[in-house]
Amino acid sequence: GERVLSPEAVRNTLSLMHSCGMYDFSGQFAFHVGLPAKSGVSGGILLVVPNVMGVMCWSPPLDKLGNSVRGIRFCTDLVELFNFHNYDNLRHFAKKYDPRREGGEQRV
Repeated sequence: GERVLSPEAVRNTLSLMHSCGMYDFSGQFAFHVGLPAKSGVSGGILLVVPNVMGVMCWSPPLDKLGNSVRGIRFCTDLVELFNFHNYDNLRHFAKKYDPRREGGEQRV
């Protein structure tokens, strides 16, 4: 396929999404989910798992900070099941699935 964005533009965009993409909830989101995301006041959340996938959730009920309640729940549930959080590789006790490994092996 055709490259639309430079690697630098992707890195810079993901860095901004990680640091401030969830408005006033960005710090908590970075701590609990550990992935770049961008929320919108319409109830959407765009979550990026770098080099793996992007996921768009849309569920209009918003919390007091203007983020999708169900969207945030989906993101936290996703990183509880899969080792997508940026620092999961440091948590040797976590038994999460790694879909990036052959056959979706489980970490031990």
